[in-house]
Formats: sequence, C-alpha cells, structure tokens
Amino acid sequence: MKKIIIISFLLAIATFSFAQQTFTSKKEALNYLNQTFSKYFIKSEVQKQEEGKEYRLLYDYEITEIFIKIHTKYVNNFGKDVDYMIMKFGDINGVDLITKNEKLASYFKNSTALNFRSKYPSFQSRGSSNYSQMFPFELTKTDNVQASIIEAINTITREDKAIAKVAQQKIIEDDRLAFLNQEQEIKGKLLPNYEIFTSENIKINLRDYIDKNRPFKNKPLVLVTWSNKWCPICVIKIDSLLKSGVALNYNIVLVNKEDRKADFSVLKIEILNHTPNYNKDAILLFDKDNQLEPIDKNSAPFFIWLDKNLKIIRSFSGYAINVSTINNILAEIE
Repeated sequence: MKKIIIISFLLAIATFSFAQQTFTSKKEALNYLNQTFSKYFIKSEVQKQEEGKEYRLLYDYEITEIFIKIHTKYVNNFGKDVDYMIMKFGDINGVDLITKNEKLASYFKNSTALNFRSKYPSFQSRGSSNYSQMFPFELTKTDNVQASIIEAINTITREDKAIAKVAQQKIIEDDRLAFLNQEQEIKGKLLPNYEIFTSENIKINLRDYIDKNRPFKNKPLVLVTWSNKWCPICVIKIDSLLKSGVALNYNIVLVNKEDRKADFSVLKIEILNHTPNYNKDAILLFDKDNQLEPIDKNSAPFFIWLDKNLKIIRSFSGYAINVSTINNILAEIE
C-alpha cells in the first residue's frame, strides 16, 4: 500500500513538472514570461577563436506589454554589430524546441534553443530576416516551458484583442452619438444656400438652383454627397439608387466632393460617360470649395432628406443603408 502511495506521489510530481501553465490575466502571463526568460535564457557573453579571429557573442532580451525583443551583440576583429528582432505577441504563431543546434552549441555548451514562429510566413522584422532565428536556452528533460510560453503569449493576445474590441465598440458608439447630435443640429433647418457649381462649371446658389430645377416640385428629395476618386463605395451606392427607379418618383441631387485640386475637365468626362447617367437621372452638382462641410462633416456618402419646402428632415452618414430604406424615408416624408 505504501509503495502505491509513493509511486502515485512521484507520478503526481512528474505530471506537475510537465504540466502546462495557465494564466488568468495578461499581467500574470507577462510575469511568467519574464520569470521564464530570466531563468532559462542564456545572456552571458561567450568567446570563440576561429581561423585566428576572435568572436564574442551576446544574446539578450526585453519583454514589454506588446512584444518580445531579442538582441544579438556580435563582435569580431572587424568591429561590432547589434542586431535585434521585435516579435509582437499577436504575430507569434508558436514556439519550437530545438534540442540539437550546432550553431548555438558551438558557442553555448549544453544549451537547447527556442524558435519563435510567425503567423505570417513572409513576415520580415527589423534587424533580422524572420522569426525562425533561434535563441539559446538552458532546458532539461523535466522543463516543459514550451507549451507554457505559447499559452502565455495566447493569453496576452486574447486580452489585447478583447481590449481592442471594447475600444472599437466605444469608438463606434461615440461616432453614433456624435452623428445623432449632428442630425439634431441640422434637422428642421432649411437647406443652406451654399455657392457650388454645375457640371458646366457655373457657380450657383444651392437651394435656389434645386428649387428651380427639380423635376417634382411638390415632392421630397434626397441629396447625396460623394467622391468619384476616393470613395468607390459611394459610386456603387449611387448606381444602385439610380438603377432602382427612385428617380422616377422623387428628386435626387448628387453633390460631388472633389476639391479644386482635381482636374475638373477629366472629372466631368468620367462622370458624364458613366452609366447610369448622373446628369440625366439626377441633378448633378460640384462642391469644389467644401461648402457643405458644416452639414456633411466631410462624410461620404452622406444622405440628406428634405421635404418639398427644402427643409431638412433626416440625414445619414455612411454606405450601410439600402435603397429600399432611402425610398421608404422619401415616402414617409411625402
């Protein structure tokens, strides 16, 4: 009975020795990495004579909250060179244990090596070719740090992703609230009489021009700001809007946002040769001086719904809106 207890105890110790560490936080994982590197990483400078030349080699490391940085100081008769590799935790795919490594064994006796792999095979890091460079460690058969290092890195990556996700959600929510506040600022106001341009490069007063040239005098309209150059998704959205037949029942005004730096003659040709025809199926205008910035905040595409009196009823920023919704809002206003 005593033998069974002793054997079980020894097996438990052996199992514990080889057990993979688990971590509940990034701080705990970073502490483990620092302790592990401090214990196993070979930092002492070594010397070697080769063909009458003296070489000195020193590996060192630095662990931050973002990456592991490996330094290599290589000194010979020709001078010295300090090389380093920065491995971001989110880029590390795994850690390989190399027990036979002639390159390092010639410098560091009785050493194994760890090889850090990148998620991206072609990844190039400053100071070295890639993550496949090997680093000297002192590990024994009872040391199972390889899996624990991977788990520590994964823990850090998971927590960083979670923090980034929360931050991104906050940005989205802040943008949403800012947009709602902006919508309240312009809602109920008459469309300002900004001075912008027609496709013939004639300066006009926006509200007056729309009032005189809209095909449906007693119906609401939707005004869309867009860029032909830096907003391809805007073009796709406007194409869908015109192809849907909304222009057969309601007024559509398209206001291009290219500034005066753009070659207007080239821009005009590109737009007028486009199918569907923006100038035929809608009222085409150009805001070269960014007059609409107080309303659209330089968003593209930006949608403004106006009633028959050209009073602003609704607005929407972005392309995450379908044609049916655009049409339904016009119908509600009517």
